[in-house]
Amino acid sequence: MSSTLSVDNALIEKLQLKPGELLSLVNRPETFEVLVSAKGISDRYEQIGVIEDRELSEKVKTGKARGTVEYIDGNDVKVTLTY
Repeated sequence: MSSTLSVDNALIEKLQLKPGELLSLVNRPETFEVLVSAKGISDRYEQIGVIEDRELSEKVKTGKARGTVEYIDGNDVKVTLTY
């Protein structure tokens, strides 16, 4: 599965996001929303977007989902989600 997130250019630059970057996926309680965060060169994760998907949410809850940056085009960040 993949998803394209619209991310502020300043945040992309600050984190110096690159293809292949591993992402943190955290389920928002009581919803099907998954918070997507990246670390880049920073010392802590910054939220770069939210994906609302029931199947992904269930996989994140059980620790079976991973996300990586596929490519960056302007302020569009395409992420690949595997589970």
